[in-house]
Amino acid sequence: MHTRLPSLLITLLIASLIGSIGCGKDSETIIIIGGGGGPGPINADLYEPNDSLGTCSSVVVNFLEQDLTLDTTADQDFFCFTLLVEANLTAIASFLHQDGDVDLELLDQGGITLAISSTQQDTEIIRLNLMPGPYAVRVWSPAGAINRYGLELTARAALPPDGREANDDVGSCTPIILPFLDPNLNLHSDVDVDYFCVSILLASQLMVTVDFSHALGDIDVDLVDLSLMVVASSQTQQSPEIINVGLQPGAYFIRVWSPTMTTNTYGLDVTIR
Repeated sequence: MHTRLPSLLITLLIASLIGSIGCGKDSETIIIIGGGGGPGPINADLYEPNDSLGTCSSVVVNFLEQDLTLDTTADQDFFCFTLLVEANLTAIASFLHQDGDVDLELLDQGGITLAISSTQQDTEIIRLNLMPGPYAVRVWSPAGAINRYGLELTARAALPPDGREANDDVGSCTPIILPFLDPNLNLHSDVDVDYFCVSILLASQLMVTVDFSHALGDIDVDLVDLSLMVVASSQTQQSPEIINVGLQPGAYFIRVWSPTMTTNTYGLDVTIR
């Protein structure tokens, strides 16, 4: 295997030819200057060997390690942990994508994939609500890249249902009277969806604002009519999510949900003019 030189390393080769070329006292010095490309060799980290689920490194959540490596093209790292209570897990792998792609996967104890993050960014993030039990994360490079990375695993206790539950479908929606404001709502599980029903008596402009911490998990909001067609939606990567739409008289549903299936708290503000 060829070793690549660090990009800042300059190799100097000096050869002195003395004696037999021309006059015996003459000498010639040859200097060769060259630079290698790419990073230097990456060594195995302290958690090796952990290249399979059977040899996974056992860690305790919350866990943070910044000095990890994929040190060969075939390297994959497994970290296993146990949750004692229902919790919302966040797993983050951080690295420099320009040095090689790294992906992240969440597995159950049998090796079944529960979630995967495979983007072209410098961080791969998985957020998922999990029941008590053993789990593992796998870090690997789909391109066989050699790279350094950091891994963070955190768990938040599961949220109790808010005071508006159960309102997980249009049939059990929470009726609201405008203007409406409730700052103490939540998506308490990875499958929780909250529906709020509202009646518009006159042609009006409706504004729906969902305020939350995006760092704890993404939340989106849709406005749906009686035929369950989406009239308007706000699905960004920031908080708050805002719908501002003109409506004809009728009955509508506000649907609050998480595209990443994560738990989070939020506030809902609905006004009309």
